[in-house]
Amino acid sequence: NQNLRQYKKIIHEASPQQPWSFLKIKNGHKPEPTKCTKLNMQFFEILNLYVILILCIFSINSASAQLWKQYADSAEVYKTLGQTRKSVAFYEKEKDALAIDSGESHDYLLVCNSLGVGYTSIGKYDSAEHYYNIVSEFQKRGLGTSDIDSAAFCNDLGFFYLKTAEYEKSESLLIRAKEINEEIYGKTDIRTAKNYTNLGFLYREKGDTKNAETYFIKAKDIYEIGNGKKSNLYAIACNNLGIIYKIIGDYE
Repeated sequence: NQNLRQYKKIIHEASPQQPWSFLKIKNGHKPEPTKCTKLNMQFFEILNLYVILILCIFSINSASAQLWKQYADSAEVYKTLGQTRKSVAFYEKEKDALAIDSGESHDYLLVCNSLGVGYTSIGKYDSAEHYYNIVSEFQKRGLGTSDIDSAAFCNDLGFFYLKTAEYEKSESLLIRAKEINEEIYGKTDIRTAKNYTNLGFLYREKGDTKNAETYFIKAKDIYEIGNGKKSNLYAIACNNLGIIYKIIGDYE
């Protein structure tokens, strides 16, 4: 920028009346080989290089933006198919692409949380904890603190602590997520049902079969109404409830 301003100043001082006289070439007029013309042409050569550089940077950033989105879409597809390891691999690629120029963005925060969920699912708890720590650091700086984000993060981190047998931390986070979900989405939303299911798992692990039964029933009822009795989610909810009845000896 400093060089461009300097060239503009030189050009104006050389010929303040006709600083862009060389542009007449486009109209079929041949300019005189004045000092102004030469300086003008030097200026525009530099300007052209500058514009090309900007366009190159824009193209790289644009390609990077498209690339991380492609990785994100692929990760979601594999997640839906239940292929968690492949999903995690694409989340890692998405994270790396975002880190180039969006390492402090909300999208970067979300992919770190997704990696925490993925690594928890495949039993790599050290890796999961690493990414959940990143999420926590972001929240300390004020990013990802909306009710929607907080509910999702509390539920996911609560499930992580459930898997690592840190039940007090798990219960605190899952109850907090439940309260937010019930307030935002209501008590019949599928997102709330997911939270009820995790609470059911928690109380089952703690040996509190009464509370486990209560939350599994709530989840089952939501899936029955929202997804139907032929849905996979309803079948899983019924299975979770069946395990509780087996534990307490209610075989009917």
